[in-house]
Amino acid sequence: MSEASFTLFQNTVIGIEIILYACCLTAFFYPYIAGRKRGHPADIIKRLAVFASYSVIYFFNMAAGMGAVTCMASVIILLTLAAKYLGVEKKSALFMGWCSSASGT
Repeated sequence: MSEASFTLFQNTVIGIEIILYACCLTAFFYPYIAGRKRGHPADIIKRLAVFASYSVIYFFNMAAGMGAVTCMASVIILLTLAAKYLGVEKKSALFMGWCSSASGT
């Protein structure tokens, strides 16, 4: 296997890992997101916001090479700032982000 093939394989695996971790974080936040009814468009947008907050920051990390600690701190701060929109208390959002970072990358 050439170096270019290995790099492509490694980046593909990392991309799949990022998507899976973003799905897990979204599933972790799902019961706590306040909404009117399950399946309501506003709830779907809130879940997409949680998914995007993780995946966008970590895909940016793949391109820029920031570091896992910086990325997870950014995700925690972003989710804490968006807590009011998500319908979660700020303390809960901070705690859930911290718990997910302890088990994540």
